[in-house]
Amino acid sequence: MPKFSLRFALIAFASVVGIVFVLLLLIGQEPRFHGHPLSFWTAKLQVGTQRDEAEATEALHAMGKSAVPYLISALKKTDSPLRLKLMMYGSHLRILSKWLKPTSPLSRIQAAQALGEIGPSASNAIPALEACRTNFVEPIATAALMKIKEEPVAPLIQRLDVVGPDRPEWCETARVLAEFGTNARAVIPALCRGVASTNNTAVFGSAIALGRIHCDPEVALPALINALNHVSWPFNNIIIGAIGNFEGEAKPAVPALRKYLQDPNSWVRYRVLESLDRILPPEELDTLIPELTKLESDPTPAVRASANFLRKKMEAQVAAAKGK
Repeated sequence: MPKFSLRFALIAFASVVGIVFVLLLLIGQEPRFHGHPLSFWTAKLQVGTQRDEAEATEALHAMGKSAVPYLISALKKTDSPLRLKLMMYGSHLRILSKWLKPTSPLSRIQAAQALGEIGPSASNAIPALEACRTNFVEPIATAALMKIKEEPVAPLIQRLDVVGPDRPEWCETARVLAEFGTNARAVIPALCRGVASTNNTAVFGSAIALGRIHCDPEVALPALINALNHVSWPFNNIIIGAIGNFEGEAKPAVPALRKYLQDPNSWVRYRVLESLDRILPPEELDTLIPELTKLESDPTPAVRASANFLRKKMEAQVAAAKGK
C-alpha cells in the first residue's frame, strides 16, 4: 500500500507540474497575426522596408489591446543585479554566456514604437512610457505617448521652424518627429537645414528623421547627399542609411553612394551595400555581391556576419529575378 500511495503521489505531482507548465506556456504566449508572433512584427516595424512597416502597422492594429500587456512587459524589462552578476561570470563560461544575454535597449525601442502604432487602445501603457528616461528610448516613448493621447504634431514642427540646429532640443525634437512618418512631412525643410549644419548632434537627429519620414525625395535626397561631404564616421553611416530608406526613389543617389564603397571603414562600406540593396531592383544586385564577398573576410566578426547574411539575401533576390 505505501508503494502504491507513493507511486500515485508521484504521478499526481507530475500531472500537476505538467498542467502548470502548459498553462504558463499559454499565458506567456505572444498574440499572433497571420501566423507570426508579436515580436516578429515589432522587429519589422523598427528595421523593415516600407512594405514591412505597412504590414507591421496592419498587424499591430489587428492585435490591438491583446498586444499591450506584452509590450508593457518588454518596456519595463531590465536586468536584475543577480542576472548582471551571472552575466559577468558567464562571460568566462561558454554555456552561461550562450543563455544569459543582456537586455537590449532595442527591445524597449521596439515596444515603444509598437505601442505608438496601436494608438489610443494602448492607454494602459502610459505610465510605463512616461517612466522611460534613457537616451535611446525617450524620444520614441514621447512620440508613442503623443499618438496614444492623440496630441497634434504641429507644435513640434513649429518648434524646429523657430529654433536653430545649434540648440540642444533640436536633435530630441527631430527624433520625436521621426516617429510620425508622413504626418510630419511639413518639417522636411527644417530637417534639411539640420543636416546641412555643422552641429553633429543636429545632423544625427535630422538624418534619422528624414529617413524615417521618407517624403519629398526631390528635396530631402540632395540635402542628405550634400551632408555626406562634411561629416565623418559615424554620422556618414546614419546619412547613408537614411538615403536607403527612400528605397527606389533614391535611385539618383546611387552614384554618390557608390563612391563610399572605397571607404576605409568596413561598416561604411557595409551600410552602402545595405542601402543599395533597398534602392536597386533585384536584377541589378548581382554587381554588389563581389563587394559583400570581400567584406566576409573583414577582421570584425560582426561585419563578416552581416555581410554573409546580406550576400545570401541578395543572391536569393537575384535568383528570383532571373526565374531560377
